[in-house]
Amino acid sequence: MDTNALTTALVEWAQETVPELAAGYAYAPAAKPEPMPDVVVTLVRTFVQMGGEEVFPIWQLQQRLVEGYEYALSFTVDNQDPSLAAEQLRGFRDALLLAVLMQPTLDDRVPFRSPFASFDFDPAFVEYEDGTTGREMTMSLTVGDLLEEVA
Repeated sequence: MDTNALTTALVEWAQETVPELAAGYAYAPAAKPEPMPDVVVTLVRTFVQMGGEEVFPIWQLQQRLVEGYEYALSFTVDNQDPSLAAEQLRGFRDALLLAVLMQPTLDDRVPFRSPFASFDFDPAFVEYEDGTTGREMTMSLTVGDLLEEVA
């Protein structure tokens, strides 16, 4: 699987799932020229393992070589009204979790995904090098693909 294409696909999936997002980045930007709310998708780690039942339990991958991709999706909203910002991020979380649970292939963008996702609201506030500030929620998501063994 092409990790650049996969990262871009996750940006597109996030923007489709949360239509309020005004911008999406398939990299960690030093500055945010586009308006908020936005999503930044970064690849945290990849791994290759046999099976993968711990991460992908519903896929019955025993004795199959699996490649996994761990991603962090950072959602940032304007924090001028802190109550509204917190409410907006909680709404994003609800929509994203429902989509993960209902879309085993994230709307045909990935071969399969882990049903385990996490959402982190701490630290609540972020500031970028260009002075952009906002309220943040980070989602952790793992997607996978089957590999053929090369002898």
